Amino acid sequence: MALISANTSVILPKFIVYDLKAKHIIARSKCLPVSAISVSSSSSLATAAPSQNEQIADSLCGWGAFAKRVSGEWNGFGADFTAEGNPVELPESVVPEDFREWEVQVYDWQTQCPTLASESTVPLLFYKLIKLFPTVGCEADAAVPYIIDKRIAGGTENNALALGYHPSGRYIGVWPVNGFEGKMMWELEHCIVNPKNWEERVRVVQVVSFGEGMMSLEKISVFSEEWYGPFNDGEMLGGCSLKETGVAMTSTVEISEVLGPWKGSESFAVARFESDDKVPIHQFLKDYLKKLIRDQVGLITLPKGLWSSLKMTANGEKWVEVGWLIGCGHAITSRCVFHDDGRLKKMEIAEEFRLLDDKSN
Repeated sequence: MALISANTSVILPKFIVYDLKAKHIIARSKCLPVSAISVSSSSSLATAAPSQNEQIADSLCGWGAFAKRVSGEWNGFGADFTAEGNPVELPESVVPEDFREWEVQVYDWQTQCPTLASESTVPLLFYKLIKLFPTVGCEADAAVPYIIDKRIAGGTENNALALGYHPSGRYIGVWPVNGFEGKMMWELEHCIVNPKNWEERVRVVQVVSFGEGMMSLEKISVFSEEWYGPFNDGEMLGGCSLKETGVAMTSTVEISEVLGPWKGSESFAVARFESDDKVPIHQFLKDYLKKLIRDQVGLITLPKGLWSSLKMTANGEKWVEVGWLIGCGHAITSRCVFHDDGRLKKMEIAEEFRLLDDKSN
């Protein structure tokens, strides 16, 4: 993770050649092919594991589709929330004087997230999150960057512990965070694409700490974004043409709409992470369908139909989940599963439907 001041130029990593005319990455380093790991299960709903050659072929095909969907200028709004789900006001030093005079509280950042994925068989993902100084009215078209956070997954300058991707453009990124008091900390980034419109997505970032067999949520960030055009390294600003609205003050989902029995209609997973794994990027492959009951313990409702949940299972696993309610009883979920000591065990994404009762199939 790197923080860059607004007046610093951002250079793509040295292992990438960026074709300015074609607007795409050409990878020139030698890397291992992306790994695709199937999930074994005794469940009758599990599919047979593909052969190694089939895994590699599907993986390379899936990466190309993912690269086309994820690459581009993603503009929108973002807000930070406490571990209890309360919105965090922007620092007074960045709020325009007019807002301060009118005693207007500002919670949302206008954001840009230019993203570029390699179109070659070498998986590389580069993006930078740009938070812009708040502006009054349509001065948003001339907004100035406040801070830039650059991320790289893959290659020799990799920042990620792991990144799981799906051809639809969905992904989960696990990024290391400097811990405190001996705690292990991870930043879990869940990117969920609207299945009805791939040009709309949400990204929910959970900062989670692990220590002495416990886990705790430190904070949450929510970004609501729309695809504004092909990758242009942040030079395209949506400004007042954005369809998206602020995040923080949007009404939260009713918790009763989340609680109860759910079952996946489609499920994908990445499993079996190894400590010496040199390839951080993995494709989500079909997983067995799960049925689960969501309760109120560790669950926080958020704006835009979102929720965040932390759960410890009876066998010692720790689940960290984000869900997006996209219709009545219909949700997209994204989950990281950790071992008792905080090591990453599995990533899961699913499309789920709510059941009438816990006895329904």
